[in-house]
Amino acid sequence: MKFLVYFCPYKSTILSSLFNYFKFLIKSTNQHGVHSPFVYSMITKCFYRKTSEDISKKLMGVIKKGINNNSCSIKKAKLYHRLIQYFNPKHILNIGTPEINAFTSALVASKITEVAYKSNLEKPNSNLSDYLGIKPFNQTEQQKTYDLVYFSHIDILNDQLPKEINAVKPLIHNDTLILLDGIHSSEKSFNIWENITRDEDFNVSIDTYHCGLLFIRKEQQKEHFIIRV
Repeated sequence: MKFLVYFCPYKSTILSSLFNYFKFLIKSTNQHGVHSPFVYSMITKCFYRKTSEDISKKLMGVIKKGINNNSCSIKKAKLYHRLIQYFNPKHILNIGTPEINAFTSALVASKITEVAYKSNLEKPNSNLSDYLGIKPFNQTEQQKTYDLVYFSHIDILNDQLPKEINAVKPLIHNDTLILLDGIHSSEKSFNIWENITRDEDFNVSIDTYHCGLLFIRKEQQKEHFIIRV
């Protein structure tokens, strides 16, 4: 008897993603067992804070205008909005591809209208000008320190990512949030993320599956957290 084996790359990708997420869930935790007051507060007051219905509608409104909705999950957008509200960044640097995505929708819902942009990958999406005042990163920007640095599409940056991380170190302070989108988008992206978490300049690293967070936090001992959101 002959068997016809049909291989679908799309189904294989879904199964792989589900398997990776299952592994993440096994390793992950919530606020219980977290002994860092800084991380505990972030989990309870930010990660697990409920997003209002009005904000959810605003986030969805922006997401629907996006071209690449693959990176526009409402769950991720809510998380980014909560992070922005919790840390209240005054100066934000977007490194990668400025487009209408989960992070953009969070900025719009937070009424943040100016973000510095740095990338040699793609030109800014023209639709983005309807929402944000994108400013090219230049010499004057190097005089600033940023409260939030967002890396979009690290699956595209990949090998460039460690160099980009090093390049922004002079532009950040002790409490700057470095936010990396898509750390689980591929095996290579996740391996690069794991290597970055070993960087001695960052004492706090958090894997939420949807994104990775890095902090300098010199007053803390180095520790890595895997948190369900």
